[in-house]
Amino acid sequence: MPYLKGRIITLKNRLITTFTALAMLLSQFAVFASDNAVNVALNMQASASSELSGENAADKANDGINDNESYTYYMSNAEDEMPWWQVDLGLSFPVSKIEIEARKGSNNEAERKNFRIIGANKDDFTDSVVLAENSEDYGEKFVCDFSTRQVIRYVKVEKTAAEPLSIGEIRVLAEKNEIPQGAETGVAGSASADESMAGAGTAFSDIAGTKYESPVRFLNALGIMNGYPDGTFRSENEITRAEFTKIAAKLYGMTATNSSPTFSDVAEDHWAYSYIETMASAKVIDGVGNGRFAPDDVITTNQTVKILVALLGYKEIAEFNGGYPDGYVKIANQLKLYKGAGEIGESITRGQIAIMVKNAVETDVLRQTTFGDKSEASTIPGVTLLSENLDIYQAEGVVDAVRGTSLTDANDEGDSTYLTINGYEYFSKIDNIESFFGSYVDFWYYKSENRPYEILLMVLDKSNTIVEIDAEDIISANSDQVEYYDGDKKKKVSISDSADVIYNGFALRDYTEDDLWPLDGKIRLVDNDNDNDFDVYIVNKIDTYVVNRVNSAKNIISVKNGATVIEINESYDMTTITNASTGIEAEIGDIKEWDVLSVTESYTENGSKYYDILISDKYIDGVLETIGDDYIVIDGEKYETVPGFDFSEVQVGDEGVFYADAYNRIAAYDGSAVREGEYGFLKAMKVTDGISPIMQFRIFTTDGSFVTLDAHKKKFKVDGIKYTDSDFDSVFAHLKRNEYISDSVAQPVKFVRDGQNRITSIDTVYVGEEGEESFSCDSPLTNRYWKHTGIMTVVATGGEQVAVGGDTVMFKVPADIFEEDDFEIVSTASLSSDSQYSVAVYDSGAEKIAGLLVLGGAETVEAVAGNRLMLVEEVVVSLNEEGEIVAKVCGLYHGNRVEFSEKEQGIIDVDDLVCGDVISLSLTAGNLIKGYTKRWYKDGIPEDVTTRAVSPDEPYGCLSGTNDELCLVYGKVLTMKDSIITVGPEDDSAYEPIVVSLYSPELKIYRYDSEEEKIYTASPDEIFDAASSGSSRASRVLVRISCRQEYELIIFD
Repeated sequence: MPYLKGRIITLKNRLITTFTALAMLLSQFAVFASDNAVNVALNMQASASSELSGENAADKANDGINDNESYTYYMSNAEDEMPWWQVDLGLSFPVSKIEIEARKGSNNEAERKNFRIIGANKDDFTDSVVLAENSEDYGEKFVCDFSTRQVIRYVKVEKTAAEPLSIGEIRVLAEKNEIPQGAETGVAGSASADESMAGAGTAFSDIAGTKYESPVRFLNALGIMNGYPDGTFRSENEITRAEFTKIAAKLYGMTATNSSPTFSDVAEDHWAYSYIETMASAKVIDGVGNGRFAPDDVITTNQTVKILVALLGYKEIAEFNGGYPDGYVKIANQLKLYKGAGEIGESITRGQIAIMVKNAVETDVLRQTTFGDKSEASTIPGVTLLSENLDIYQAEGVVDAVRGTSLTDANDEGDSTYLTINGYEYFSKIDNIESFFGSYVDFWYYKSENRPYEILLMVLDKSNTIVEIDAEDIISANSDQVEYYDGDKKKKVSISDSADVIYNGFALRDYTEDDLWPLDGKIRLVDNDNDNDFDVYIVNKIDTYVVNRVNSAKNIISVKNGATVIEINESYDMTTITNASTGIEAEIGDIKEWDVLSVTESYTENGSKYYDILISDKYIDGVLETIGDDYIVIDGEKYETVPGFDFSEVQVGDEGVFYADAYNRIAAYDGSAVREGEYGFLKAMKVTDGISPIMQFRIFTTDGSFVTLDAHKKKFKVDGIKYTDSDFDSVFAHLKRNEYISDSVAQPVKFVRDGQNRITSIDTVYVGEEGEESFSCDSPLTNRYWKHTGIMTVVATGGEQVAVGGDTVMFKVPADIFEEDDFEIVSTASLSSDSQYSVAVYDSGAEKIAGLLVLGGAETVEAVAGNRLMLVEEVVVSLNEEGEIVAKVCGLYHGNRVEFSEKEQGIIDVDDLVCGDVISLSLTAGNLIKGYTKRWYKDGIPEDVTTRAVSPDEPYGCLSGTNDELCLVYGKVLTMKDSIITVGPEDDSAYEPIVVSLYSPELKIYRYDSEEEKIYTASPDEIFDAASSGSSRASRVLVRISCRQEYELIIFD
């Protein structure tokens, strides 16, 4: 995003969130700028990184006062290096403008420049967007206008330089006519987590267990009533006349708009105009007199009753019985609309309205029918507002098949969106509908023109009894009964003689008692006819495996804990592989050594298998302190172990890496694995708010991106000194000692993180009496000459030489460290030989081989591609967050399947890259492509290509006689023995064969299948050599090596 300068700024919208803008009652807000602009930040909860002691508080910046008396402004503490201030608006609003006024009287220019404004809808700002950025003195007022509204709940002002922050007054403005006055203009929240109701909208936190829960969730699921985006319903709040009219219009099922407004106070641009006109056209509403509707007035009980009675068709009878209000109240009592709502006076709450609306939709409607010249009003059983106006009908029955699992068909491979009830097929998008399998249910479905109909809501019938039992709690299990522990109590349940058995998702006709009693997993028993004999026996058995090797070409997974081999036949078997951490579908090639697999395996009657595989790459590194019966304690934290865990392999005091499954249970231990430090550039640190504050660090890593990492709460060291969460000031002071940047913690560091991505140690170049030296600065930023000597690349000053090895990392740190996109991982190929650069050298050690180089911020380096290879899968065109059309490259990179977008249009030639191409990338710190270079040309290298690349005709891409950082070799695998291969050219004269060790921990292997036009991560098992398989079957590979350390190998099939 470009710098935004000046006092009055208009911004293009960068991101429109999925939250819907909501509001509190407008009477709570003061109005500024115009009669239509509302300051939604006024007196809302504010916080700040620091406060000037004894003089002011964060809420002084949004209290509506800026007269410089009694310190009515906010100002940060002078010792706060990077201050910030923020406000919680309470709800998400469509913000049209943000204004910041400088404090009155004498003030410093630094207080009014170098800051940015950030908006978010999550309190941890993980979905934040930069709304404005300013680097100049704005004088008296800074203004941001948003022509496209920014829908946000949290607003933060933070400094981008080490200067004080002060705010005389901040206003966050929303246009009054754009703010709906309550929850009923919002959208439903997250899906229900309650297994008794599927598709039942939001499980609102503030009504759980109350009489409002069932009717509210029912109406929410059908889209009739909504809640607030913070997960509450606020049942005691009131509703405006406009809001309730929207509810009524939804029940009416149509929108009819008059050619001109019916009411003088409801213009066409009012948010509820179409709903009000619908009800006026249907003669359900009449207004309050004098041509007015009073849309923003709170609706009364009698007004609510009148609308519901009219919707149900009883308006004429109500008028005959006394009219408004008595006649309508009488009919409402007869129809039992008040049932369950409790005592209702003149006013009515949202919760009471929900109950009455639920009663209304379950009431048969009264409609006029005509026979000849006679007209008669009558009801038809089952014809309700839902069925008549919305085509939504109610039914009941047993769920006998859902998403591929059937009570009747052992080979069912049904679509994941379909289910059957009493033999009839339905369609549904409900998330947790599997939990209703085998149960007797009541459900509501939308009756469209085409079958199958869509189920919108499903509720367990009272005739069901469901019992879920963890495998570890089972005492015995057979076809007659199951005995188990429920807490400390023993219980027994009977199994029906005709019970259906479902084993890992498939009907099992022939089964043994072992099938009914899994070692790991759970069983679910369903009695769907209330006869105390359970009719459905569902087994979910989990097998846990720790991966040894993977052959993605043959679909074979070998495991460490035993001789088990998982072999998948693509022609017959069905497989679902999911990354447990991300929930994203994966492929067998994504599985790697030490991954823990949770596998559910089942068989169909035709002999094929079904595998559902959850991949976990979780690990915990630390010291084993306690061993229990089914748990261990690592560094003070207790972890369950998987059934069958080999306790003989561990003992108290062991230190190493413990690998966990998707359920965070320990499955394996590797005592030889020790986490090594990695280089990074520490930009800033902070401590989180709350009862248990956590230190956090913002670090640029060797992956070329920034991360925010938490400090480990129990074991965290800086330069060997142990600190706790309460030692923030001490850590801050410690990190400032190096003064890489004056009065700042910013500096190069070496750090270690554990399996939960928590930092356990940070090492700086500072060495005190109490510290330990494990990271050294051999030379600060100074002018050095870059040379290519014919053996390796070196940095030289005077007579001193420091080699650049295959593992050397080079950072380019910008002069302004707050410009994160300007941080880079620099390739030595981008530095010109015999040219002078300002470079700092770290960790060269006795061997004089640099571990880390830091290039000065003022240096200009050509944006060339780095050395790491990417195997291209496809290039697609998409929209970025700013709504711009950009190209995106998808493929395999650094062992992972990734997607990288270009930084700006035109960097990627969409027609230039196809599946199977090999490129090197130049990435920003935000992982955007700013340049790329093709490294492989299967049809020969074009004459105009001057960058290093290889092809079948030119298979050697190294500088002559050097072990350079970018050495590319293409050839066939000549021999393979003990995971050592030799790669040589088709033509023996091209180059001498090279030796590649497949044991290298840095080695990444990919495979390109030219017939299927697909790419995979691969294993050594997929490599064939000429000596064993013949020259024609020998694998052709592209290898990138660096100082004879292998990094990447690509197999071309």
